[in-house]
Amino acid sequence: MPAKLPQILSREEVAALFERTTNLKHRAFLMTTYGSGLRLLEACQLKVGDIDSERMTIRVECGKGAKDRYTRLSPRLLTELRRYWIAERPRAWLFPSRRDPERPFHATLRIAFIMPPRIAPASARRAASMRCATPLPPICWKRARMCTRSSACSDTAA
Repeated sequence: MPAKLPQILSREEVAALFERTTNLKHRAFLMTTYGSGLRLLEACQLKVGDIDSERMTIRVECGKGAKDRYTRLSPRLLTELRRYWIAERPRAWLFPSRRDPERPFHATLRIAFIMPPRIAPASARRAASMRCATPLPPICWKRARMCTRSSACSDTAA
């Protein structure tokens, strides 16, 4: 069965999506994910120190394949992240969990970001709210274990 390509939004649709997102944290998360080409789990696990405004890069640790990488940071995204940081003052995680700031934002919120609330079916909204009750710890998928950001990602043994 052939793989299907994802649907790509036009510039106008992306701009409308950003404008309709009124929550500052959600807007910064959405812009970071979309603007830097991050996977949702990668964006959830960003730390404040991963943003390098001098080099205009974002460090992604424990990405796909348990590999670290850098991605770009646009000036517009940096401005948005600074607005968010001034308002929220996150400490460790760039996007902390609402209930427990010591844990990252939950990746299953993807339904809220993929489909705007008024468009998403009620069953999807209910499922998203139920799954978001307990945030997941950071996971390194290399060996399906918790990522310590040093041991799991640098482990090269098969």
